[in-house]
Amino acid sequence: MVNKAPDSVVTSSEPTPAVSLGGLATASSVPSHKGWFSSWRPTLPSYLGPFPVGVYDVETPADPATGAKGVLVRLYYPTTIKDANTRSHAKWLPNGTFYSRGYGSFSKLPAAVSLGVFYPVLSPIKTPAFLNADLRPADEILPQKLPTVVFAHGLGGMRTTYSAWCGNLASQGMLVIATEFRDGSASVAAKDNYASSVPYLVPSEKNLPSDQSADEYLLNLRRGQVELKTGEIKEVVTLLRDLNAGKEVRNLMASKDKRVPAFASAIKGRVDFDNLVMAGHSFGAATALTALQEPDNPFKCGIALDPWMHAVSDLPVSKPFLSIQSHTFQWKKNLEPLEALFSHSSVAATSRFGVLLGTAHQDVSDFPALFPSLMRKIKLGGEQDPVRSLEIYHAWCMAFLKEEIGSSSSLPFGNYPGYEKEPSVPRPKSILEGPAAFEALHGSIRHDW
Repeated sequence: MVNKAPDSVVTSSEPTPAVSLGGLATASSVPSHKGWFSSWRPTLPSYLGPFPVGVYDVETPADPATGAKGVLVRLYYPTTIKDANTRSHAKWLPNGTFYSRGYGSFSKLPAAVSLGVFYPVLSPIKTPAFLNADLRPADEILPQKLPTVVFAHGLGGMRTTYSAWCGNLASQGMLVIATEFRDGSASVAAKDNYASSVPYLVPSEKNLPSDQSADEYLLNLRRGQVELKTGEIKEVVTLLRDLNAGKEVRNLMASKDKRVPAFASAIKGRVDFDNLVMAGHSFGAATALTALQEPDNPFKCGIALDPWMHAVSDLPVSKPFLSIQSHTFQWKKNLEPLEALFSHSSVAATSRFGVLLGTAHQDVSDFPALFPSLMRKIKLGGEQDPVRSLEIYHAWCMAFLKEEIGSSSSLPFGNYPGYEKEPSVPRPKSILEGPAAFEALHGSIRHDW
């Protein structure tokens, strides 16, 4: 969740996808979720795919025997209309008081002010997803093995900050697992079922080693965080393997709902490790690229949304990846490493680079859709309608995933004309790819750094 020049911010303050698949749920048959203009309360847009979506939280404990530190994730997955009708919509903040304080602390507000300002506004928000719903069984349309996306949030985010992006993929029949990182990059990260927490880590001159410059300190700090985050990603993949194998997984976030254990048994054999995708936004995109750089990583491809390149090494990414930039985020020292990554001799021929015009850095998160006027006023939301931006992000990512994993997965992907690498029709006017995207971004930079 960082805007331009992340560390300077931190230290001073820090075409609609038309998918129609016969036999699937339609918008009218899925339990309704109000549009974001239908009420004075901030509301998230309905998901774009044909399946209703369930969510399920898992927190694993530390294991001294293996060295595992434990992870906290939210799984997004397709469910059934029948089960959705028996469930409640998942709250956007899984624990209103805990995360209101976290977002407030990230915004440098005292705890009492955070609860007074953030809690009454954020805690009532519900997502279109259904809490602890059953995983949809395999049938004539949904395959047994589901393409699986591991998602990494940016600075100040947590496991539900990108619920629209994650839920949209799940509504298309994918399994998405969003991590709440404990390296200090989350607004706050829960531990031990909210009994303890990891607060946001603010770089401080007090911690500046005497033998390092401020730039060296920040680089070492951020690279250390990326190393911790990639370690958590490995634990997430291990968790997926354990769930897929039907192993008993101790869940510190286990619900008292007696229907929940059905999810743990239903996910057995459902994870498609041949079509595993690494994705992230901003600092999370830096984590995604770093994970893709590692030898023998398990991912088939990746998605890097507005990557913050400060902590990314100059090693190549040989796996295919899509990198979409917002229009106003880039600066010279961030864009040049991206150009080097795409011009490297080892880059996959099907990797893609683009920019979505009229957008700002936060538009891939939920915040602009929830608070469009406010986010635009404080320059964290773009000029384009944020719900429309989410639709375009989704179509672009789905077109890429169809090209990369569509032939090896039984999941029906639908068609996304204009969003393919070689578009079948003219692209939407708001998106640019390849050299034109780099040229547009260089033209938008107003400074030399």
